[in-house]
Amino acid sequence: MLYDFLKIFHILSATLLLTGIALSVIAWKKSNDIAALFQNIQVKTFALIIPFAVLQLVTGFTIISLEEYDLSEIWIIGSISAFIIVIISWFAFLFFLSSSFHRRWQAAMLGVCVLSLFSMIFFMANRI
Repeated sequence: MLYDFLKIFHILSATLLLTGIALSVIAWKKSNDIAALFQNIQVKTFALIIPFAVLQLVTGFTIISLEEYDLSEIWIIGSISAFIIVIISWFAFLFFLSSSFHRRWQAAMLGVCVLSLFSMIFFMANRI
């Protein structure tokens, strides 16, 4: 019962996390005012992305421990590695956004973030 509840909660928090990222990317594509955009994305990061990322870690590790998976399994290592890359690339995107770097650097960090998200979802869905 706890496993099923955590799995549903894990999926819902992942959906909200991805929604926060998607809303930020849409705002980034449409905005020309860097200061307002940075503040908007920063609010989304601290209100949606970070809390749901923490929930993803907590529920994910709890699900792994309930099912007694080994942390050395390749799908777990791949998922955790991709999660770390997503977090690093997101904060790199925020850094490049705050320091007014060229949009290509910002786009590159978002691209790394998206590719890592897709690989993380692939690893979790396929459990190689």
